[in-house]
Amino acid sequence: MGRSPRFARAGGARSVVAMPTRPLRLAVLALALIAMPSCGTSKDNDVARALTIQDFAFSPDPYPAQAGDKITVVNLDAVDHALAADDGSLATGRMKSRKRTTITVDRPGTISYHCEIHPSMRGVIRVAKSGA
Repeated sequence: MGRSPRFARAGGARSVVAMPTRPLRLAVLALALIAMPSCGTSKDNDVARALTIQDFAFSPDPYPAQAGDKITVVNLDAVDHALAADDGSLATGRMKSRKRTTITVDRPGTISYHCEIHPSMRGVIRVAKSGA
């Protein structure tokens, strides 16, 4: 059960080769894909926690952080962007498409920011006390 016969020619004679059925192969593939995230690199984890720029928007918004956190900023758009805090406390500089950089938030509070190239793009970082 769970296998369907497949016929193959071996030396002119027919032989039966047992092959897993399609649902079984799909189940094995699904299990492999589920297990893959646990084998990811720290670079993959950085992107999962990153402040991303995509479709001319920052995400997540608001971005949750703790004082002292280093935040990876990733530009997933096809155009350049430049994140800058409204109060001038942090900036990424111009970021090309598919590039990443890191910013550090030092103290608790709310940091409003925008894209210097596209001023209508806005976001907020909410910084909690370290260990809170």
